[in-house]
Amino acid sequence: MRLWISLISALALPACGDREGSDPAAGDAPAPAQPAPKPADPLAPPADLKAPPADAETGEGGLRSKRLRDGTGRDRPQPHDRVQVHYTTWTLDGKVFASSHRRGAPAAFRVGDVSPGWAQGLGLMVEGEKRRLWIPAALAGESAGGPVVMDVELRQLSRGKAPLPPPEDLTEPPVDVATTDSGIRHRLLRGEPGGVKPDPHDRVRVSYTGWDSQGTMIESSTVRGDSVVLELDHGFPGFQEALASMAQGETRRFWIPEAQAFKTYPGTTRGDVVYDIEVREVIEMPDPPAVPKDVAGPPKGAKRTASGLAYLVLREGTGQMKPGPRTKVEAHFSYWNTRGQLQGSSISEDQPRRLGVDRVSKGLGEGLQMMVVGEKRRFWIPEDIGPKSAANPNPGMLVYDVDLLAIYKKKIKVEWVDWDAIKPRAPRTAQERLSSSKESSP
Repeated sequence: MRLWISLISALALPACGDREGSDPAAGDAPAPAQPAPKPADPLAPPADLKAPPADAETGEGGLRSKRLRDGTGRDRPQPHDRVQVHYTTWTLDGKVFASSHRRGAPAAFRVGDVSPGWAQGLGLMVEGEKRRLWIPAALAGESAGGPVVMDVELRQLSRGKAPLPPPEDLTEPPVDVATTDSGIRHRLLRGEPGGVKPDPHDRVRVSYTGWDSQGTMIESSTVRGDSVVLELDHGFPGFQEALASMAQGETRRFWIPEAQAFKTYPGTTRGDVVYDIEVREVIEMPDPPAVPKDVAGPPKGAKRTASGLAYLVLREGTGQMKPGPRTKVEAHFSYWNTRGQLQGSSISEDQPRRLGVDRVSKGLGEGLQMMVVGEKRRFWIPEDIGPKSAANPNPGMLVYDVDLLAIYKKKIKVEWVDWDAIKPRAPRTAQERLSSSKESSP
C-alpha cells in the first residue's frame, strides 16, 4: 500500500507544477525562436575611428591595425597577388570616403596597385579575416587627402604570376653606364637612340619591372602581360625622370638611388631600386591651354551674377536652348587657380566630359545654365560656390574656360557642335612628329 501511495504522489507532482503557471496543453513544444540580431551597418563609422585601441598592432610607417574576425586561410597576400575584398573607408570626421558595400559588390584588384597603407594591411591578413586599419596620411594615397580608417574583409586570395628574377647587375652597374645630374644611372638594353621623345604633357605606353636592392620584385606590368599608358608625372621622382628621358622603341635599365625612389613614401620600399622600362609608344597629347592673362581676377568688362560668379563670353554659340538644372551636357573645360597653375583640363586629355549640371559645383552649374551649344565662356568662381575636395578644401577662386559641345535629353543628344572643327589641333602620331622634326632640321 505504501508503494502505491508513493507512486501516486510522484505522478501528481508535475500536475501541481502545471497549476502554478505552465500550460499542460503545450506539452513539449519548443520555445518560440528569437529574432536574429540585426547586422551592423557596414557604413556606420566605428566608435574607435579617431584613436586606435591600446591592443592595436603597429606596422611600418605608423600603420595601426586590429583583427576584428579570424580568417580560415593560411596564406597572406603578396604585392603581385589578386584579392577580392569588401571594405569601407572613412575620413576622420566619420564621412564615408569609399565603400564596396555602397556599390553592392566586393572589389577585386592586385595588392600592389592600391595605396601603401592598404597594401601593407592586406599583407597581414588571411582569407576570411576582417581587420580594421588606421592609415596615416603618408600611407593613404593622395586622393584621400589625409588619414583614413578602413574596415577590410578579405574574401578571396588568388596567387599572381611568379615575380621575375632580378638582373645580374642589380647591385653592380657596368662601368660604362651613363649618370644623370640626380645620380640615376642607366644603360640601353634594346632599341636605337634617336627616336621620338615625349613632351612634358604627352603620355607614353610602357612595360616595366622594378626590384628593390635585395632583388625582390616590387611591381611589374610585364608579369601581368600588359602595357600601361602613363603621364610623365606618374610615380616617384626617379621613375618620372626615367620616362621623360626615353624615346619610343627603347628599353633601358635604371639604377635609381633611394633619394630619387621611395624615400618620401613611408612604409614602402626602402633603399635603391632598379627598373627595366620599355617605351612602346609615345602618345602626343594636345598642348595644354595657355594661362589666361586675366587669371588673377575678372577684368572690368566681366559681368557678375548675384552669387558672385563673374564671366566673359569668349565665343558666341550657335545653339537655341540652354541646359536646365538637371540636364546632362558634354563640354571641354580647363581651370586654373589665380596663380596661373593649371588644375585640370579635358583639352589636355583630348577627351570632353559628359556630366550632369547638378553634379558640378554650384558656381559651374550656374554658369553652364547660361550657355548655348558652341559657346565658350570664362568663369571666375569664388571659393564659396566653387569645387572643394578632401585634398584641397580651400582652393580659393578658380578660373574656368568652358566650351559647351552638346546638350542631352533622356540620354539623347539634342543639340551639338563638331569639336573637330574648332579644337586647337589634333594629335599627331609619333612617326609624324619624328618625320616633321627631321624635315625641319638644317
